[in-house]
Amino acid sequence: MEKLVLNGHEIKYKVISVNHSPKLQAGMDKLYNEGKMNENELGKDLKKWNINDFQDIFKDLLIEDDKLFWNVLTEQINIFQQKLSTAGFEFGFRVINEILRFMYVCWKYKNKLNPWLKWQRYFDAQIKQKILPKIHGSQRTLGDLLPQLFERCYGAKSETTPRQTTDIEVKAIFKTAALKLAEMDKTLFEQRYVSFTR
Repeated sequence: MEKLVLNGHEIKYKVISVNHSPKLQAGMDKLYNEGKMNENELGKDLKKWNINDFQDIFKDLLIEDDKLFWNVLTEQINIFQQKLSTAGFEFGFRVINEILRFMYVCWKYKNKLNPWLKWQRYFDAQIKQKILPKIHGSQRTLGDLLPQLFERCYGAKSETTPRQTTDIEVKAIFKTAALKLAEMDKTLFEQRYVSFTR
């Protein structure tokens, strides 16, 4: 296990040798091809950026209530990491870097808005694309984890189980992730086993 300090939070991760994510590259290529941005606008090769580079860029970026984006984003990543690690689904620095790259490209695409008030929709996409696909298992493994993750995405303690919550589209902070977690909770309830793809 390796250690990474992300804005004061120590994250332990497994080192896995994997190439740059094709999905992330395809998304960035699409933005380039649409003429929304080009390599020169992004600066040095994003694949080589590390957490310190992103911290330097995001250090003064504000979001709602004059909160610092970097602090809120890293806290969210840390909370997901902590919750997933209890069931053995922790993620590593590669996933964190890809999330940060994606958030940077989206912010750049939005003309570097400051404050950036719609950042949640982009982090929502990353929860669904980068974090949730790791989850699979039985009722014993996921019975407590799915509701905890759902509450994080929903933004509050739900009065019902994730599968019974009906106002996700209206109230959830991270809507697509909350909807997927509700779907997974329903499958787990019905079949006693669930993975991201079924």
